[in-house]
Amino acid sequence: NLNPSRDVRLNGLLLKSDTTKGLILYFHGNSGNLERWGHMANDIRQKHGYDVLVIDYRTYGKSRGERNEVALYEDATFVYDYAYHQLEYENIIVHGRSLGTAIGTYLAANRAVSHLILETPMTRLREVIPVLDFLLVYKPWLEYEFNSLARINEISCPITILHGTEDAVVPFELGRQLYAEIEQSNKKFITIDNGKHNNLDTFEIYQQTMEQILN
Repeated sequence: NLNPSRDVRLNGLLLKSDTTKGLILYFHGNSGNLERWGHMANDIRQKHGYDVLVIDYRTYGKSRGERNEVALYEDATFVYDYAYHQLEYENIIVHGRSLGTAIGTYLAANRAVSHLILETPMTRLREVIPVLDFLLVYKPWLEYEFNSLARINEISCPITILHGTEDAVVPFELGRQLYAEIEQSNKKFITIDNGKHNNLDTFEIYQQTMEQILN
């Protein structure tokens, strides 16, 4: 448990590898908590030899505190600083998924990151909501911007985007739009044909890409 302030508690998992190559900060999606995302983080740890730190956002799982967009960014920065200064990780990779891509993008724009991995990324939240229509998966977040387009060119580390062509939550076109916005040359876009929002890790090209980045 981490306590950025008296009224905030962040619950997280630090999964250690036998021979660590560094740390992956994993920022998960909108649904579920560490009961779900801890398994995915552990899969990354086992396959690639990195330690993985994943946290629940405020109000998720056992994490507590008043949630707003600025607070989420502050929490991500706090966790990075804790990993860098207290745990003494120097090679830190940020992996954001769906909602977590906005948080990961903010962090990579404000801290030294070795690589930014964006899986099913949003451009900004307002572009996602009309697509969802009555589903309103992101309804609790409607007051937020989560504008990755505004920050993507503040990032100097390599950026890899993975997106499925059949994503019904965050459309494939938004990932392409975010990629097109990146001005630096050290970028890569991985198209996963027939990939949906929650199954990209079942495709060989996804695993090959992760292998290339992490090994």
